[in-house]
Parts: sequence; C-alpha cells; structure tokens
Amino acid sequence: MATAKATQEKIEALRRLFFSVIEHLKELIQTQGETRDQTVVAAGKDEAGRSNALTGIVPRQQQHTAMNQTIGDVLAKQADAAQAGEPKGAGPGKKQLTEAAEEMRQAGTEMTTALDLLNKAMVPATISRDYEPITGGQGKALEHLQKALALLEPPKQQNQEDQKDQ
Repeated sequence: MATAKATQEKIEALRRLFFSVIEHLKELIQTQGETRDQTVVAAGKDEAGRSNALTGIVPRQQQHTAMNQTIGDVLAKQADAAQAGEPKGAGPGKKQLTEAAEEMRQAGTEMTTALDLLNKAMVPATISRDYEPITGGQGKALEHLQKALALLEPPKQQNQEDQKDQ
C-alpha cells in the first residue's frame, strides 16, 4: 500500500510538472507574439525611435530564447524518460514529446537568428530599415511553438464533438 501511494505521489508530481511546462509554453507563445508585434512597430519608426525600441526588445528576445531552451530541455528529458508506444492516460507519449522537443529546438534556432539580427540592428552604423528578416524569424519561432503546444495538448474540439456523437 505504501509503495502504491508513493508511486501515485510521483505520478502526480510529474503531472504537475508537465502541466507547468504547458503553461510556460503558452506564456512563451503569448510573450513572443507581443515581442514580435513590438518589433513590427519599431520597424516603422525613425532611426532614433528604432534604437530606443530595440533597447527593450533585445532583452525580451533573450528571455524568450532562454525560456525556449529550458522548455525544450524539459521536453527532451520527458521524452527520454517516457516509455515507447502510445500514451497511456492523459499525457502525451514518447513520440509526441520527442516531436514537441524538436519543434522547440527549431523555434530556438529561429529565436537565436532573430536575436542576432536584433543585436546587429543595435549598432548605430547598421540600424536597418528592413526588419522583415527579424519579424519573419520571430513569426517562424511562433509557428514552431504553436506546433509544439498542439503536440502536447489533445485537441479539445474534437473530443467535445466525439462526446456529442455518442
């Protein structure tokens, strides 16, 4: 009985950790989207305005990149720990975790590229009017983050439709 209780406590702790990862991922999607929007606004400003805006955008993009790395690492560890095969219970299986970790890696690549371009844009001699490569990278990162979230969360609408059909 004690072993079963300890096992259940460990499962609950893992479940809380997993849901925490999803919540962090949702927050990252939201904040990365806001930063992309701010970058778009900065692109429309004059040189001084862009420079001022970048002083706030660059640190946020750095935070997003670091959070992305942390979430990706956690998902990769969960994928390594998951048993092969289909998921049992409410959480995703090894395949979904592995694919989500890969989406996070790809998002991180896009974020790092955008961050490098933002840092280059901070240098007065190189402040560019063409922010499309930056916002494009931020947008691609968002797409990968959303794909990772979709892999981790079961489709809610489909489940509701299935219940209506029964």
